[in-house]
Amino acid sequence: MLLVTFDIDGTMEFGDPIGTVDKQVIEFYRANGVIVGSASDRTKSTQLNMWSQYGFEVDFAIVKHKIPELIEEYDQCGIFWHVGDRPVDQQIAFNAGFTFFWPDQVPDLSFVNTFLGRQFSDDLGSESYRELFNDINELKKLASKALSRERNEGDIARYDQYASSGRVDGDDLGNVLPI
Repeated sequence: MLLVTFDIDGTMEFGDPIGTVDKQVIEFYRANGVIVGSASDRTKSTQLNMWSQYGFEVDFAIVKHKIPELIEEYDQCGIFWHVGDRPVDQQIAFNAGFTFFWPDQVPDLSFVNTFLGRQFSDDLGSESYRELFNDINELKKLASKALSRERNEGDIARYDQYASSGRVDGDDLGNVLPI
């Protein structure tokens, strides 16, 4: 089983700043039994409120430096992914044993259909998707393929420009906790 954590600011389309991960990605994962939640600098209550306003109830919300706790809490999961927009997200994910994706790399419905050799379908839930998201070896292949694809220069530049500070312009410093 797969667990995916999403940073909010700079990652999700409802973040501040706005990210590129949209509702369809979340709906796709949720429709196929993936455990979905957020790991952000924001407090748990703020994260849950933001998700609720976005129209989703997530399985969990956690301050991102506590990501390693998810492995014990969700011991039924065999693979863990984190999607974030800053080098600190990448480092925290790596240290916790999570596979890290920049927002432009996370496998969406279209990418998964290509991976499975299918034509595009709007059907968010199917038996083959559920099988994929419950097969650790196939998930590792999917992640490897997603991480090896060529990235857009604009997206790379967007994330790289903040590498030295670890913060993105527009982050709401009033709602963050120190790492």
